Amino acid sequence: MLADLGSAISLIEVAETHDDYAEAYRQTCQLLERHPALSGIYVSTANSLAVIKALEESGRLGNVAIVVTDLFPELYRSFATVMCSLRFISSRSLRGAWRSRYCTGLS
Repeated sequence: MLADLGSAISLIEVAETHDDYAEAYRQTCQLLERHPALSGIYVSTANSLAVIKALEESGRLGNVAIVVTDLFPELYRSFATVMCSLRFISSRSLRGAWRSRYCTGLS
């Protein structure tokens, strides 16, 4: 679907962690092992801190772009590592479903 839109981004995996920090951390560690060339991660739940921890411990924090949908006080300490936070607006269309809320380094 991304290729149909002319995107250079490819989706390699989707993980379901049910808002479980330990599960998100475990799955992120495994994802990083399976995909050494991974360049970005989208986190659609409050598990972004677990993802950041896995990236930090793997030595890949700063080399993998992180996009989140959650902003909360604990994340602010790590916000310099987050490329962008998106706010959900509508599920009616892919192009209109997301609006950038806080973005850095994007042109």
